[in-house]
Amino acid sequence: MKVSVISRWYNEEFFAPFFLNHYSPWVDEIIILLEKATNDKSEEIISRYPKVRVEYTDTGKLLNDRLLSNLLSDKLEELDSDWVIRADADEFLFPESPYTYRNLHESRDALELADGNLINNWYHWVYRHETDTDLDPTLPTVEQRRHGGKYTIWPGMGSRYLKPSIVKPGIGIRWIAGDQRIEPNSKIILSSTIFNGAHWQTADAEEWARRNHKNESRLSEENIKNNWGVKNFTREMIFAECESHLKDPLVI
Repeated sequence: MKVSVISRWYNEEFFAPFFLNHYSPWVDEIIILLEKATNDKSEEIISRYPKVRVEYTDTGKLLNDRLLSNLLSDKLEELDSDWVIRADADEFLFPESPYTYRNLHESRDALELADGNLINNWYHWVYRHETDTDLDPTLPTVEQRRHGGKYTIWPGMGSRYLKPSIVKPGIGIRWIAGDQRIEPNSKIILSSTIFNGAHWQTADAEEWARRNHKNESRLSEENIKNNWGVKNFTREMIFAECESHLKDPLVI
């Protein structure tokens, strides 16, 4: 069985080691679609991981989610893998019980047994708990942020969200821009296997504020027109959101 990960990055040096440490032990290859405008240490970090390869993309200097969704959908169909995982730099997947995030190779076992050709996963919003330490790329990724709760900075998001992130290539799956869905496709067979995930957008207030500014400062006209990635969060809003979650329960 061959398992691939695809992810598109622009200046992701902060999350890069956490992402690559999480997926490298149990997948066969990681393909980073790296925007040519990237000017941080992302590529230097990637070079330390033998399973990872970079494919440069050029969608201009602005963030256009339609072009990026098309790039990922096209890349999926090029691969000869049994399963392909699409994940952003701050998204970390693992199978639900009876498996555990602590043994990453169990993720591979779960895929080996999975039916269908599309696996849904539940991403939990995880925050720094009052007992947590600073994020450390030398430690296991998921274990560092296990507490979470309702994402209140954006009304209606709840404490977790569903995303169709694990698919078999060859059936023409297309991800929808600016959304957590895929286009209707009569060939889709939904798997009975479900994965969980930790979404680290909210895992560190300082990094969240920096990344939010990075993304919103380069939104394309198409993104703004369609409200893709338009959040208008201030630094103060982000820090207040994280402060309100210091006593969250365990969710992972």
